[in-house]
Amino acid sequence: TPTKFMNTQRIEMLKKLVLEDPADPFYPYALALEYIHTKREEALSILIEVINKHAEYLPSYYQAGLLSIELGKLEEGQKILEKGINLAQKQNDRKAFNELRSLLDNI
Repeated sequence: TPTKFMNTQRIEMLKKLVLEDPADPFYPYALALEYIHTKREEALSILIEVINKHAEYLPSYYQAGLLSIELGKLEEGQKILEKGINLAQKQNDRKAFNELRSLLDNI
């Protein structure tokens, strides 16, 4: 199907961008989002790597926390969300703080 082909193209492009610009957290984050419904463990692994290498990249915490919870890794998800909440406070990002807090409260 054309959609599947486009996803494959996008995945290949993102993999290339990750290699070309390892300092940019957006590319691996975007790659993880491409994998989130098909290769869930790999998506989580990439998101955790983004958090480890780019601790200040706030969007990765919500996705990694949510995916951990969905995969039954509640303790890991809780730790990720707590780190994200602290970071959101530090960055003064009220919206991200509220989203992370809400997700944590619903575990």
